[in-house]
Order: sequence, then C-alpha cells, then structure tokens
Amino acid sequence: MLRYHLLLWAALRSLAARRSMILLAVLVLGSMSTGIDAVAQASGVSAGMKRVGQEISLELVIKAPAPSALILYLTMPKSYKMIGSSPRADSYEPDKGMAKWLIRKPRPGHFILKVRFDNRVELDKLEGKIRYKDPDTGEKITVEIKNRGR
Repeated sequence: MLRYHLLLWAALRSLAARRSMILLAVLVLGSMSTGIDAVAQASGVSAGMKRVGQEISLELVIKAPAPSALILYLTMPKSYKMIGSSPRADSYEPDKGMAKWLIRKPRPGHFILKVRFDNRVELDKLEGKIRYKDPDTGEKITVEIKNRGR
C-alpha cells in the first residue's frame, strides 16, 4: 500500500498530472448522487434543493461549456421572510415573495447557494427556476426546480 502511495505521489508532482487527477475527481464526484431532495435538469445545468431547519441549500451543477450568466429565481409565500443568503441576493422583494440572484460567468462544476429564513420552511411551498442562454445554440432555457418537500 505504501508503495502505491509513493508511486501516486511521484505521478502527481507534475502540474499536468495534478490537473488530470483533479479533472478525473470532478468527473467521478459529479456523476455520484448528491442526496438533494428536488432535482431538475435541462441542457448543461441541473439544480436541486434541500432543507435543513430554517435554511435551504440550492445546488447547481453546471456542465461545460458554461453559460455566460444564470439568473436564479426563488418564489416563496409572503409569510416566509428571508433573513440572509450566501451569496447575497441581487434582489429580494418580501412583499412579492421573490428573490433573485444573477450569477455572472459561472464555471463548470458545483455551485451552492444557501438561503436562511426566520422560521422553518417547507420545500413544497417554494418554487425555484433558473434561466440562461444555451452557449451552443443561443436558445433561452428555463429550468424549473421541482420540489418534493419534506
């Protein structure tokens, strides 16, 4: 086993080999289940949502070639109050129950957005969608994030 690790380390010393190993790890991990509660997929972008208490986590998986920008919309009942998010929402209108994020120049891979509410939320009361322009065709794409709730 030690011999295997030494051989692997020797192979990883070159920058090209490190990049190849990282790409391989991303491809392998990207194909594994993420355990998200709700999943939607279209073209090169997929998204899912999971809840942990008062916080939801939106996970985007962006495939190459990545679009130049994404707009993520989250619609919620007016009784739900968003108290923070990471990254910060570009627009939040509590009276309309709508939050928006503009994600400029997303890179292929995983992107996680966390949203915190003042109380526990139910996924089936949230609606999410992502809009972007397909980089290959120029077609406008909308990905609905379906909620199964918990």
